[in-house]
Amino acid sequence: MNPSTKAMQPALFDQTNAAAPAKSTRKPRRNTNKAVEEFGLKAPSQMGKNYVLDTNVLLHDPGCLERFKENHICILVDVLAELDKFKSEQSERGANARRVHRRLTEIFATAAIVTRGVATQGGGTIRLVIYDPISCPDNSEQLKQFYRIFPDRERVDHRILAACFLLQQYNPDGQVALVTKDINLQLKARAVNIECQDYLNDKVDARE
Repeated sequence: MNPSTKAMQPALFDQTNAAAPAKSTRKPRRNTNKAVEEFGLKAPSQMGKNYVLDTNVLLHDPGCLERFKENHICILVDVLAELDKFKSEQSERGANARRVHRRLTEIFATAAIVTRGVATQGGGTIRLVIYDPISCPDNSEQLKQFYRIFPDRERVDHRILAACFLLQQYNPDGQVALVTKDINLQLKARAVNIECQDYLNDKVDARE
């Protein structure tokens, strides 16, 4: 377990017993490998864990970007959009949002493609992830079931969870975990068998 996170165990349905993904009879809209790379769905390496950070974690501790050591940090573009809403606030939350934006700008300053990942000082990577329900690659059976349970694909919480499913699909050798301080999102993640952790300590490195 990570020192700064608390694991939330999944409960509702088990991916290991799920049926194998059905073969699609439709022509793919684009080369799958290219789409996976363009959307940041695959980690630069299969070493380490993929941590998907919710907006509230970044607002709680802007320094969290430096705390995941040799693991892979995933920031959804939807999270960036949420951060934008707080940047103009004259409050601690607004100051933290601005700090996160400045740090991300520094990190990606020399990156040609931000979805491919940039090395961090701790030996891991950080990358932006795009979730597009229309043009994303073939969906797993778990993701299709998720759509039936949570049909609102425009809700940010649901987009984050759906992105976690895609990350699981394209990183079979690397673990995927959502990190959030939102109790309701933690419960949703547990219900659909996505590993979820609560970011508890902003003073200790998040490391296995």
